[in-house]
Amino acid sequence: MLALFVLLGLALAGQALALGQPVAPSAEEREALDSLKGVTQGEIVFSSRRDGKWRLFRVYSDGSHLVRLSSGIANHTRPVFVLGGSRLVYQSDEEGPVQIWMAEPDLSSPRRLSPPGRQEWFQGLSANGKVMLVARSRHKNEYFLRRLGSGLEVPVVFEDRRLGEGHLEATLSPDGRRLAYFYKDDAPGGPERGIYVVDLEPDGRTANTRYISDGCFVSWRADSQAFLASRFLTFRGGPGTEIWLCDLQGPREKLTRNLDWNYQAVFSPDEQWMAWAASPLYSHDMGTGKYDIHVKRLSDRSPVRLTFHTAPDMEPTWRAQRSRLPAARPDFVYEAEDFTHEPASVSEEGGASGGRVSLARQDAPKAGAVVYGQYDVLPAGYYVARFRLKLARPLGPGRVAELDVSVENGQRILAKREVLAEEFVSGKFRDFDLAFSSEQLLTALECRVSFFPGVADLLVDVITVKPAAPPPWYQPFVDIFSFLGN
Repeated sequence: MLALFVLLGLALAGQALALGQPVAPSAEEREALDSLKGVTQGEIVFSSRRDGKWRLFRVYSDGSHLVRLSSGIANHTRPVFVLGGSRLVYQSDEEGPVQIWMAEPDLSSPRRLSPPGRQEWFQGLSANGKVMLVARSRHKNEYFLRRLGSGLEVPVVFEDRRLGEGHLEATLSPDGRRLAYFYKDDAPGGPERGIYVVDLEPDGRTANTRYISDGCFVSWRADSQAFLASRFLTFRGGPGTEIWLCDLQGPREKLTRNLDWNYQAVFSPDEQWMAWAASPLYSHDMGTGKYDIHVKRLSDRSPVRLTFHTAPDMEPTWRAQRSRLPAARPDFVYEAEDFTHEPASVSEEGGASGGRVSLARQDAPKAGAVVYGQYDVLPAGYYVARFRLKLARPLGPGRVAELDVSVENGQRILAKREVLAEEFVSGKFRDFDLAFSSEQLLTALECRVSFFPGVADLLVDVITVKPAAPPPWYQPFVDIFSFLGN
């Protein structure tokens, strides 16, 4: 028993813990969602930290068909539908630095748009797909226009000479002829904190700088004549923000009135609706706050909440089409080397998936959880987790490992089993299956391998989770007869 508690402690140590839990909509919220059926069109992609990593999720604009699009150990953020919704641009650190990627709307066929090794952020793409605005940092000298055909870059030169070393976040208009930017700097003599619009020349020069409003988070309308912005309720930031419709002369109409934090609003494809992220006043932080995605008709004061989770749901983007995606990916594949922890290490191994394994040696100084930390999110249902393992240098029979499937940061074990040395053929991989099920959303799901030294070297190759059919009604009787037979 003491050893078990030690193993659980090791498994929980150093985890990037999942944030929050799913929550059930109230009766009033369910009624509001029902009112969207057949009224709103298209789908919304957003980012969320539900499993400790930033992932991309897809939901229909009526709140149905929630699907997680991204997985793995990389973060995926800032999704933006471009080219009429036919492509999805997003940020990812899967090759190290944060870079710009483009993929199909379901995140298939991804390709990197950023130069190798360069960190940069996506700040807008012209409607014709020819010019992209990128930022290497939030500084006035770090913005560039890149022509996607040739790769040619020109620096953006901001006209306002008062701009200092403060935070500047710019967004390219769909026609490629303007920038809207938010500037914040407390240095004396600098421009007022707020939103500005400038005209943009093809060579990167700007002109005709005009102050629009206090606020931040600008999202352009397709005609490049208006945008949505978050304006502060009181000067210099608090408490709370509201979404406003602004044009090139200034604010025109307040679109939210709930006195919370309202950010990152975007237009629907028909520009009659908007989607945005909102959080209560007490939960402002964008990395941990209780933000959910909301939608509303621009002419209507009643917002409808689309997502229901206490982790932050941020950065919505909306397109007219709907992807035909299943409720969950057909399987989830975890390369053990991506989730390796001491006393194991990553090792080259012929015949392994990807050519590498997680290797725990028999002379390790202590037992411990050597593979864990996927923290995935799966819908309720029946599944099978398959662990591909191999032994090397066996000394004799005995317990080598314990496999388990857990959720909620290890607080609930769905399935587990011991692995004995005598179950292997030396030098050959073997699959071990763990069946599990849940009637609730599976949050922070982990497939874990705990190692016991002194018997053999353990090689963990790959773990695969696949949906499974529910057991037949007579399965309990089969289990009883099997137990009696044994």
